[in-house]
Amino acid sequence: MPPRLGGSLLERPRLLERLRKQIDLPVTIVSANAGCGKTTLVNEFVRQAAIPYVWYQVDPADLDLAVFFAYMVHGIRRVHPEFGSVVLGYMKETDDLWSRAEELADVFLNEIFEQIEEKTIIVLDDFHNVDASEAVCGAVDRILKYLPDVLHIVVTTRSMPNLAVTRLKSKGMLGVLDRQDLLFTEQEVEQLFG
Repeated sequence: MPPRLGGSLLERPRLLERLRKQIDLPVTIVSANAGCGKTTLVNEFVRQAAIPYVWYQVDPADLDLAVFFAYMVHGIRRVHPEFGSVVLGYMKETDDLWSRAEELADVFLNEIFEQIEEKTIIVLDDFHNVDASEAVCGAVDRILKYLPDVLHIVVTTRSMPNLAVTRLKSKGMLGVLDRQDLLFTEQEVEQLFG
């Protein structure tokens, strides 16, 4: 579940509109330093989008590929209850899972194709916490490469993730909001302190 939004938030329609325009891309990366409002912005976006969403608050303990995928599957089950038995079964039966990250990604993708028909957003909040895991990043890269149209993944992170960003960008598969985009405009500053 996403974190609770505070009582008074500064509306940022220009950024929400950019996120809305990127919904048909496989992935949007929101990358900026801590405290720049990444999580708040994406939280507001998914609440307004009127599309089912999964919020995965990525933790440093999620560097393990099995833990990462188990949380992602259980998150998806909150909105698509039939999803995940094939993925979880594959994980349970497979030894040395970290060396089979791409196979796990393929099993995940196949089950997405078979089980999910409704547009769904998956938010990977604080992805920088698992950016050091080759297995997790390799699996996520593969998922993004073959992501079906029914999914849109939003990654929030403090730095550009260890993913094939250049390849995704060159193929028009990636939207990015960075620190520069998240800076307040003069109008927003006036609204905030006015």
